[in-house]
Amino acid sequence: MRRFVLRAATVALALLAIPSAANATWMAGYSGSTLVSVPHGTADGVINYAVYDNSDNSFLSTFGLSGNLTSLYGGTAGQTGQYVYVYQVVNTVYPDTANPEKSIDGFYLQTSASVLNGVAYAKNGTDGQGYVFTDSGGALNTTSNQRLGTEDHSTGSITSATPTGIQKDTTSPGAWTSIAVDMDNSFPSEPAVTPAADAIRFDFTTSDGTSNKLGTNAYTTLIILFSDAKPVYSGGSLQDGGPANGLVPVPSPEPGTLALLGLGLPVLGWGYARRVRAAKVVAEAAQ
Repeated sequence: MRRFVLRAATVALALLAIPSAANATWMAGYSGSTLVSVPHGTADGVINYAVYDNSDNSFLSTFGLSGNLTSLYGGTAGQTGQYVYVYQVVNTVYPDTANPEKSIDGFYLQTSASVLNGVAYAKNGTDGQGYVFTDSGGALNTTSNQRLGTEDHSTGSITSATPTGIQKDTTSPGAWTSIAVDMDNSFPSEPAVTPAADAIRFDFTTSDGTSNKLGTNAYTTLIILFSDAKPVYSGGSLQDGGPANGLVPVPSPEPGTLALLGLGLPVLGWGYARRVRAAKVVAEAAQ
């Protein structure tokens, strides 16, 4: 019996080690947009996002991005993984007399560098133009409306909309020239959370020469993360003096060792209990 259980456990462990087969596609439930503007309205903006199941490692070739990514972390070797996380930040704040210019100076994702293979942004190698999501509603065809979802979702809400693809931004170059990343940061929150959650932060250098600012009505090219960690909804934040937070899909660590331990401990426990019972029987027989 013991040999049978051990063999069954070995087979189960082997099955866990085999990657699950899946078709490469945009993942249902992890595409859409989040409008953030609280607690600081000056950081009002939209975070568009989509997560691609990259089981066959086809993401770059499928969307014509081979050779059109600028690496921020991991180099070209890091541009692979089970999942590809794609984001676009849009500054939707319109100027008014009291605040003639409201800018976004930081974009945070609540995740850890330890679960990321690579980080990059899309930039065409020939003309330097960026890339945007393509969606069936045509919402991405003008500079003033770069939302993947609908126009009427309320602050902080998540609107689902699956992109039909990725295309070069032919409308006009985005109001940015480069993007930088800080891989070791803390997620901004009010009131402050202790201990602070891990985060990575993106900064923008814009075409008007203003460092680290995404101006009114401006939008970024696609920001891309490669990871083997499954998506979960967690913090996304835009900042201009203070954070405006919402939920977006991010890579979440899911150590395989925990799953193996979870399966192995009951088997080990069964074996230990069996040995204890046998020893008890022997001891009673000897009395």
